[in-house]
Amino acid sequence: MKMKILKVPIEKVEPWERNPRGIKRADFERLKKQIQKLGVYKPLVAYRENGKYIVLGGNMRIRALRELGHKEVDVSVVDAKTEKERIEYALSDNDRAGYYDSDLLVELVFPYEKEIALEDFKLDLGEPYNLVEILEKARAPRFKEKAQIPEPSQDQLGLVSRFKYFSVNFSGGKDSLLALLWAKAAAEKLGKTIEVLFVETGAEFPCVSSYVRRFCVDQKLELRVLTPKESILSFYIRLGRWPDPKYRDCQHLFINKILDDGLKTRPEETLTVRGGRPEQRVTRTPRAAYIVTRAGHHIYSPYFDLPAPEYEALKKSVEPLCWPGYKRGFKRTACWICPFQSEEQWDALRENYPPLWEEMRTLAFRLRFPQHRGDGYVKNFRRYWKRFG
Repeated sequence: MKMKILKVPIEKVEPWERNPRGIKRADFERLKKQIQKLGVYKPLVAYRENGKYIVLGGNMRIRALRELGHKEVDVSVVDAKTEKERIEYALSDNDRAGYYDSDLLVELVFPYEKEIALEDFKLDLGEPYNLVEILEKARAPRFKEKAQIPEPSQDQLGLVSRFKYFSVNFSGGKDSLLALLWAKAAAEKLGKTIEVLFVETGAEFPCVSSYVRRFCVDQKLELRVLTPKESILSFYIRLGRWPDPKYRDCQHLFINKILDDGLKTRPEETLTVRGGRPEQRVTRTPRAAYIVTRAGHHIYSPYFDLPAPEYEALKKSVEPLCWPGYKRGFKRTACWICPFQSEEQWDALRENYPPLWEEMRTLAFRLRFPQHRGDGYVKNFRRYWKRFG
């Protein structure tokens, strides 16, 4: 069936008399407000009959456009000669084939809730919901359980007391969650305020950002979200390569540097708390529980010296407060483009977010991998993605 888009005088456009859809006056006024603000970016769907264009898709819009005084409209003219074809076009134009993932929707809208007129938009989650209602529902506490963690020791409290300011680096993962819960307990003991810092690199697993925001709101913690000037995704695509497996330049450029630069206070006046264990192999893995970096940042990992069995038991005890992605098969929070992940991570990405997995598969054969003698990351990476090449 052929179609073409024309700009026609509005007096030549008529609603379809068999249109089964209606609209409440309040929703109709909301539609008019959207048109006034955003303009007309979607043509009407219509067929031509006796010199007129009969609308099959957009009957509410043509009414709104008339009331707003529009003189011309864009019409996608379809070749619908039979009533059966006209019904099919009308049903297709209003078909609810897709759906909204409410968590991703909240993550998308939340940072701009004070800038977008939320009451002007309703979305279909099985039934119409106002964006205000969706965000209010999202604000209902989900992570309000009290964690059963050891109280900070006197020595630990003494360390915190030496500093004027108290900051926590929170990635949303289990290690940083434990560090955050410890810092919260220490702050309550000492009457201090803690600032939680989170970096959005531009390629987090979906819903990590919304989890971090929601958790901090539920726990009444002050959160500040930091972003690099360029997303990690566009940066490495522009370079044509993956992050370096030995030097992990991605962690320096898109996490540690952003956190250091984002600190509003003087480094010598601030104790920064973060997760960290001796067995971890990442940039800035601490050599001890308390370290001072070359740039003068004071970093403390409260559970660095805790024996491994006790630490694992502690992580298990806070599972109700953890990022929901762990229940979906993910093993850690990360960027979805991270080439240093396990096969389990990639399989979880494929299961939960197929379009991102497909993009990763494409990038796997497009970007080059820096190589170092004895490094096993390249071998594991290529072995996995070769199966899908």
